[in-house]
Amino acid sequence: MENKEQPKNKEAKKRKGKGSVFELKRKANGVWVGTGQFRWRRILGWLPDGKPIYDEGLLNSRKDAEAALSLANKRLEQGGYADFIDNARKEFHDKALSAQQAEDQVGEEQPVERQTPTLQNYAQTWLLEKENQDGLKPKTLASYAYMLGRHVLPTLGGYLLTEINAETIGKLREVVTKKKLSPRTDNQIFAILSSLLSSAVASKLIQINPAFEKLPRGPRDLKKALEEAEGNLEAFDWTKAWTEEEAQQFISATREDWYGPAFGLMALTGMRRGEACGLRWPRVDLKRGTLRVVEATVTIHGSPLRETPKNKSSIRTIHLLPEAVAMLRTLKERQARERTRRQRNGELWGNVDDHVITRPDGVPPNPDSMRKLFHKLCDKAGVRTIAIHGLRHTYITMMANLGMPIDVVARMAGHKNSDITRDVYQHVFEDEIQRAVQAMPSLFKNIGEKK
Repeated sequence: MENKEQPKNKEAKKRKGKGSVFELKRKANGVWVGTGQFRWRRILGWLPDGKPIYDEGLLNSRKDAEAALSLANKRLEQGGYADFIDNARKEFHDKALSAQQAEDQVGEEQPVERQTPTLQNYAQTWLLEKENQDGLKPKTLASYAYMLGRHVLPTLGGYLLTEINAETIGKLREVVTKKKLSPRTDNQIFAILSSLLSSAVASKLIQINPAFEKLPRGPRDLKKALEEAEGNLEAFDWTKAWTEEEAQQFISATREDWYGPAFGLMALTGMRRGEACGLRWPRVDLKRGTLRVVEATVTIHGSPLRETPKNKSSIRTIHLLPEAVAMLRTLKERQARERTRRQRNGELWGNVDDHVITRPDGVPPNPDSMRKLFHKLCDKAGVRTIAIHGLRHTYITMMANLGMPIDVVARMAGHKNSDITRDVYQHVFEDEIQRAVQAMPSLFKNIGEKK
């Protein structure tokens, strides 16, 4: 009798983004029946060729399989799979490098035109070069590998580099369009492909970059955005931020929740999620009312990683509002009480790096897990559910409404320059611009007067 796994069977229990549990089936007298064995599987990340990295197991009951999957999810959230994922990627890169070296060796005895690698093979070489590039953040490299493996290589990976042209790029465009991704993701896919092909041009593998002029224009283009809004600036929701009243309502309603002050702090400082998760108490000066943003926690393949902030401008000192200072004091006192309680009961306290934002057991939270927690608190507070990044927009909007100069807001937000702040939050700063114009002296008041 044939024995077979049926992961697509209707009885298979799947959790979107959290792994799956399904019963193995065997065929008896032409009918698939259960074997009483259950396989659990959790995808941990992706290789550059788009194939998943996963952990799995086979147990004799659904309950045991679900328990094993739950442990795997917890381990992934806490970064316990970091070495497992790194080893899988290293093994992939080693195989790719060996294959490339073998191809190069064979190519020495063949005509030049036959040395041209496929896009799949060259992508592996390009990623290896990027991995050794100074200053490239691990999360950026991971996004390159994911975008190529998920969206580009399944369509164009089998083509030789010399076969990549306007027609094949157009084919990729059709495939990507059908996926109905965000304009920002569309931009990233083609920008990464263009960068890869530019490297191939520099290596003299191809003469021109056929993707260079195929980059789609995203909604960040002000003119296009306004056209989409039919000329009505208010119809285009630039920031998706809370009003001051909504922010106050959220902070008031969630101050007793363990995570409430953490999100309130983001709304009162404008810190990005990774910056807030990476903030440690030695960087906070409650007496002076300041904090220093010098590091961030990011997530790569589900595992947290500490790194420097987004750019040099993101390394900054934030002068805190009195409400933010009070919120930090609450967090510090709450952590101290919980640490004492756990130590008295013989329980572990996991905050070994002195993080400001932690879980109730002291372990720093995985930034990816914060989204669901935040949405639950939005429901609890009875306010609009916005993205966590909307808390940053809320802060910038409130600072502008208080009349703070745009260059000061830009420095507090960690923007590279005030032009970025002005472009993104143009509608917020309209009042400031209008006040500045009205305050200007009438320099040409005498023009036209008869002498």
